[in-house]
Amino acid sequence: MFALLGIVGLLALGGIIAGLTASYNSSPAVPAATGRGHLVASVSGSGLRYSAPFKVTRSPVTATYSYRCTSGIHPFVAAMAVSRANITPITSTRGTAASHTVTVSPRSVGSFYRVAATSPCPYHVSVFER
Repeated sequence: MFALLGIVGLLALGGIIAGLTASYNSSPAVPAATGRGHLVASVSGSGLRYSAPFKVTRSPVTATYSYRCTSGIHPFVAAMAVSRANITPITSTRGTAASHTVTVSPRSVGSFYRVAATSPCPYHVSVFER
């Protein structure tokens, strides 16, 4: 519950609702969409970042994420959001490194989402639709 509240606070603080300019970073290291569908959003970096807006046309979607900390255990949080009241978590974890693929079920098919992620460690998040 506290992790979800943290995501809400991060999204509100970051201005996702106000439509501030997105920090969009694509990475050439993104694996091919083989078996996952087509790539609809991607965000990379460290700190708080947002993807460009994308329209969800079906549910569920597939999300992949990875992060790697060079020293110590740190938090990593990622979510898909339409608004403060409509957030779909991807992950909320702590550790030194991880790489996972998860199924995410956004509630508002037909709406525009952004992927929001934060960690002091370098990370990459991608969302795929079939």
